[in-house]
Amino acid sequence: MRFLPVTILLLLIPIVQTFGHEPAKDSLAKPPKYDTAYIHDYKSLLTARVFGLIQDTRLVYNQDQSGDIVFKPNLPYKLGIAGFYKWFGLGLSIYSPFFVHDEGKNGKSEGFDLRVNLYSNVFAIEGLLQRYKGFYISNFDGMDGDHFTNPEMTIYSIGAIGYYFYNFRRFSFRSAYIQNEWQKKSAGSFMVRGGVNVSTLDAPGGMIPQDFIDMYGYDSLTNLSKGTLVSATLAPGYGYNLVFLKRCYLHAAVFAGPAYNYYQDKTEGTGSTRNVYSMLLFFRGAMGYTGKKFHAGFSAVLYGLQPVASETYNLYLDPPQFRIWVGTRFNLFKKKNKKM
Repeated sequence: MRFLPVTILLLLIPIVQTFGHEPAKDSLAKPPKYDTAYIHDYKSLLTARVFGLIQDTRLVYNQDQSGDIVFKPNLPYKLGIAGFYKWFGLGLSIYSPFFVHDEGKNGKSEGFDLRVNLYSNVFAIEGLLQRYKGFYISNFDGMDGDHFTNPEMTIYSIGAIGYYFYNFRRFSFRSAYIQNEWQKKSAGSFMVRGGVNVSTLDAPGGMIPQDFIDMYGYDSLTNLSKGTLVSATLAPGYGYNLVFLKRCYLHAAVFAGPAYNYYQDKTEGTGSTRNVYSMLLFFRGAMGYTGKKFHAGFSAVLYGLQPVASETYNLYLDPPQFRIWVGTRFNLFKKKNKKM
């Protein structure tokens, strides 16, 4: 497995140091001090929320003959709950029953999405575990106007994304996304983002439906039945929290850097492996209100992954995500906390 040395190399790059800057002595048990003129702490309270999620999960399969073939699960809308206490957070989202999913046109899908967060002042780690079954091809139509579907196609994903913040004493990533801190004054920070994701594909009989191949005459397409995609990324970036009207904020961050992708596939009884390098452009932003007890917000996560052409095909996940939430805080252990 030739991808392993490269992946390990990316993970071992010392992204938590800068030239001439002493590394922060951070731990989850005893985080470093921050500037209280810029950040107010609510981490001793349980921060809870309900949220709506639009996650446009896309598996993009590119070949010379067909161009991009975009597979999507028919689960664009989800509802979820999440809670955060001190440095730990847990969230779970499920299919939303309040939106109509056109199963006649796009087929039926099943999904599971679990998120785990570890947030300190200096770094943040976001982990995910996902399963989707039932996909449709969104950018090609059949003769009746419906989309081509593959109800048995299943994708499992597990991954983690880490961030390191250089100006952690004045810049709060928590305040923008989990709101158990309050950014009192505007501040920005250089950041480094690293991530690893492992996804597996199981599509009995092939991921591309035979009626799609027959209709468009794509007889030479490589039709994967099983595959593994491992991605490792490393991207420096910059983020800024703009505070206005005392408790309202706008957050924006952008990252750019290399990505390494390893493919292992099985097609009609044969298998192959390949290494593909690409550039990652990654944007995330948020806006919201952080009150003494209640909070609300909206966030967007956008990817731009451009693979370098391989010999036969490219395969990559591209899941833009939009989230809106409302929440409150609880004094879980009935401690007397100073209010602001």
